[in-house]
Amino acid sequence: MLEKTRPFILVDGERRSLAEALQMRGQHFLFDMQKNHALLPKPPNIFLYLPNGTGVSLRSDPVVHCFYHGSVRGYPESRVALSTCSGL
Repeated sequence: MLEKTRPFILVDGERRSLAEALQMRGQHFLFDMQKNHALLPKPPNIFLYLPNGTGVSLRSDPVVHCFYHGSVRGYPESRVALSTCSGL
């Protein structure tokens, strides 16, 4: 059964850690998360092919890390991953 959920931030999303709550099926679930700095290299490379088929690798500007991973509080075997790049 699908239903609407209502997320809300408990701690500012720009910090190294984030606590996020999600209301679902009448219960609040708290996510304890840390920034996932290992997800992207510093700085990331952009790989592309030119029209003649030549592969090119370019250095990119540093990116804002907005990816988090963690668990649901009270559920030690749980795993959560989310992005705040476009908001919540």
